[in-house]
Amino acid sequence: MEEKQLSEKLTLLDQLQSACTHCGICSEACSTFQSSGWEHESPRGRLQLAARFLDGQIQLQSDALSTFDRCLGCRACEALCPHNVQYHQVRQIVQDIRRDLKLSSSSSLNKTDYQQWIKYAYRLSNIYWRHYGATWLKVPHTQIKSGGAFSKTCKSVKRGQPILAICCAEDLFQHEVIEQALAFAKRLGEDLQVDRKQPCCGALFERLVGGGGEGIAYPKEREKAVLLQSKARTAFIKWMRPQTYFLSKGCQCFIADQGGTQVQATGFYEWIENLLNQKKITLSLPEPCVVYYQPYCRSGKNEQDAIWRIMQRIQGLKVQEIAHPVACCGGYCGETFLHRENAQQMAKEKMSHLPSQAKLVLTSPDCWGLFKEFSEKGDLNLCYPIEVLMKAQLKFNTF
Repeated sequence: MEEKQLSEKLTLLDQLQSACTHCGICSEACSTFQSSGWEHESPRGRLQLAARFLDGQIQLQSDALSTFDRCLGCRACEALCPHNVQYHQVRQIVQDIRRDLKLSSSSSLNKTDYQQWIKYAYRLSNIYWRHYGATWLKVPHTQIKSGGAFSKTCKSVKRGQPILAICCAEDLFQHEVIEQALAFAKRLGEDLQVDRKQPCCGALFERLVGGGGEGIAYPKEREKAVLLQSKARTAFIKWMRPQTYFLSKGCQCFIADQGGTQVQATGFYEWIENLLNQKKITLSLPEPCVVYYQPYCRSGKNEQDAIWRIMQRIQGLKVQEIAHPVACCGGYCGETFLHRENAQQMAKEKMSHLPSQAKLVLTSPDCWGLFKEFSEKGDLNLCYPIEVLMKAQLKFNTF
């Protein structure tokens, strides 16, 4: 790394971390803090370590900075920060400096496993491989097998046609969720389609690119993931149409971050909420039901979350919030598979606040993959928001 480039990074790091007032509100949204209780595993603690590194109190080779390796990068803390501190940029700069200076870092994932996960992500993300070679694929640590690409059965859509953007995991493993989303849109009088030509958006590689110690320990392998993600992101933004609605919150947030002001990433449930309002539709369940809701870690709190707002308007449905709802459940961008013990610890922290056999509403395939094991043991009943909506009766109010 050139001296000028390093100086620029350090200057930017100083500006970013100095915006933090150390109020600690972010701790409520940090899964690593909630599962460990240690201050240095919180965003505030990591920002203070970055400040001490800048002041020379902590050396760059210090193991103290390895706490950035354990951060999931979910950015849930930013959703709660009253001062809009860009924590993810601080983390990225610290990791870039450590990587560029070729510092050593321990990783719970060896090089071979890291390479295998890059290959696995490539296969899920590659549209041709999904269409013609993924029928034997299985979700690690579960018995869930691929049913082949759902998008393969669809047609290319015409220009101006509203499109349901689906994530790679949904395309291969969760056909029923896609079918229900399309069916519910039809109940509202809307013709929503899946485009067989939809490429991967690149979100699948996020944990591989910005993840833990392996990103420091295996820089050459990480560069491959960076290149694959960049190609996927470019192809997706080129493909994306004006009326594209994201079924996966993870894909939506990733494109919103990467696409800039030129791309408007609208979620499927935000679109559904607008239709319910425009058509003056009320929802009700034939029988009362209680669900517990774990929002996506970037969804914000209650009124900021379209899914929460929709479920609140369903008559007969009682929605319970679990402890630290904004904090990631541990499944962010494949943490479930890359560092399973870490993810499981976070999931158990969430489950400790739930009654036995609770009905848990999840919003992401990553979350689903994490809690699936508990579901198979009978400790939880899992569902997506669309499954709740499909059980609701619709009333079109014309007055």
